[in-house]
Amino acid sequence: MTFQRRFLASIITFSIATGCGTAPVAPPQASVPEKLRTDDPETVAPAPAGSAAASVDPAKQDTASEAIARQTSAHARAINELLNAKQNDDRELRGVKVFEPTPDPATADQGNAGQPANLQPRIPPAPVAASGDAVIPSGTTVASAAAANAGASVGTPTVGINGGEPATVRPVPVDTSQAPADDSLEKFVAKRAREYPRDLAGQLDYQLVLFLKDEQVPRAADVANLATEDREVLTAMMDGLSNFRNAIRTDNNLLMNRKIRPLVEMSDRLRSRADLSIPTATLCREVKAFGVYTPFESARFTAGVKSAAIVYCEVENFSSQLNEKNMWQTKLTQDLVMYTESGLAVWKATEKLSDLCRNRRRDFYTIQVIELPANLNLGRYVLKVSIVDEQASRVAETSIPIAIVAK
Repeated sequence: MTFQRRFLASIITFSIATGCGTAPVAPPQASVPEKLRTDDPETVAPAPAGSAAASVDPAKQDTASEAIARQTSAHARAINELLNAKQNDDRELRGVKVFEPTPDPATADQGNAGQPANLQPRIPPAPVAASGDAVIPSGTTVASAAAANAGASVGTPTVGINGGEPATVRPVPVDTSQAPADDSLEKFVAKRAREYPRDLAGQLDYQLVLFLKDEQVPRAADVANLATEDREVLTAMMDGLSNFRNAIRTDNNLLMNRKIRPLVEMSDRLRSRADLSIPTATLCREVKAFGVYTPFESARFTAGVKSAAIVYCEVENFSSQLNEKNMWQTKLTQDLVMYTESGLAVWKATEKLSDLCRNRRRDFYTIQVIELPANLNLGRYVLKVSIVDEQASRVAETSIPIAIVAK
């Protein structure tokens, strides 16, 4: 806006200078140009011919230069009012309330002489405020407006001085010490757990809410209606979380292996609840350790001769329990049965496996040396491997294809 005003002032000054320099000075009796505004009280309108004003003393009549100067001043004031109105409209669109400049009655006459009027800040009549807006009554002084701004709510557009930037509003502190606790979430979760007592997801949500309230979890009465497997899984998980929180509360500077030990133990307990599985089963020439073995390139054996091999199996989700000697014990039974393509069992072997370890095992494998009889007929066979977890009463099965070929 400042640039536009300076540009218009430059054009007006140039016009005045050009007009004054080129137009001949009219004689005193020359009339005022007809294009002057007759509705401007500061501009002298031309008197009609034959009127009393036409016989005024020529010495008292204005020259053409003075008339052009008055007309230019009137136009400048009109343009300035338009620019001010446009600036106020733009600020109102942005939500900024501004003071409208009001001429001082004591110095209002100075504007007729081409001098700027003494402007006093005035707060316009406050419209009906929207939600959250502070209303300032009409006629409020600058000091009272500043005091009102200091007490305005956060986010309320404040009153500026002469179109200035809005003042910064300080947030009002809210006392929440007496605010009631919101327990709607707990009530909702507890209601769902009561309505569906055998729903594992609902019981999990309820136990987690109790866990956040620092209560003892899981509650035996709450999980009593769950299925046995679901109850064991939920109990193992909540015990692991509780032990983990207690450990880090006691000492948050623990080494990582000690910090996550409760979670690892929880994982072992959950794994022992899963179904027993045999991810790897193969015939080998040599086995040195878990995952270190030399398998046969092809399970093809010659008919009429005895063939020896090692059955290597990796076991997952097995159960280990502490015995009376405080050692982890694993008990498995492995059954091997060879079937013909028609389903006839022609060979079988059984072996019981028991393992003791100071630490809980996480990797477990079985090896069983077998000797295939020489009287097997030519053809395709299937070696079925069945492993039973005696402590968890779980069974896992897999099969290995075998071919008996001629020499």
